[in-house]
Amino acid sequence: MNIFLHRINEVENHIHQQDLNLGYRRLIDLILDLGDLHFYKKIIAYSDLYYTEQNSDEKKKSQALDILEELKQTTPPTYSEEEILIRTEDVEKAYHRRNFKLHPICFDLRSREVVGLVGENGNGKTTLLRLIAGELKPTGGKIEYLFSKHEPFSFDLKSQLIFVPQRIEELYGNLMNNLQFTLSSYQIKGEENLLLAQVMLARLGLWEYKDLEWRQLSSGYKMRFELARTLLRRPKVLLLDEP
Repeated sequence: MNIFLHRINEVENHIHQQDLNLGYRRLIDLILDLGDLHFYKKIIAYSDLYYTEQNSDEKKKSQALDILEELKQTTPPTYSEEEILIRTEDVEKAYHRRNFKLHPICFDLRSREVVGLVGENGNGKTTLLRLIAGELKPTGGKIEYLFSKHEPFSFDLKSQLIFVPQRIEELYGNLMNNLQFTLSSYQIKGEENLLLAQVMLARLGLWEYKDLEWRQLSSGYKMRFELARTLLRRPKVLLLDEP
């Protein structure tokens, strides 16, 4: 069974088990993987139905299953093989004035992995993330970016390796305008620009807030919106500080 069909079956199971919330999000993931404008329109129409309280769960379930049946008839997307993206070898960072040193770190970061970095405050989690993101230079060891031929600290590399800090920058305007501007910066324009921005708002649970200004969001929803904006850029590696 191919990966795409396997994921379709997983979503079907969520929906049949009445876990509509998870099924809805995973359904959007399938459509984002496929990248087909027809299905962007399908999930946008379904999102309007999904967030209308008067619609019953049975109606939402039926519509979702109809979309899944149609997805089964499509040509599945190609998924890349697992590969090592970043390798660190004895990476160190010393702050002599603060009497702090991040001890030698060695690890590989692979594609299709989700890795959690755990430690007490002041142990160097943010320092390590900033080293990997190219915001700091190590005082020892090296970091290899195996997914890119661009030089470390270059703009081209940072467009594929995105770091979202704990305190995000202030934005202006409403959510849709910001997302559409981000897509335009990556040469995604016209109908695809509008549809993809809407789909990502739905995926991050921001559908009901799409007409709000950024300043009207709570801090948690601002971070959720920043994730939506970042995922539209399709980075090879996404680094999140205090996600």
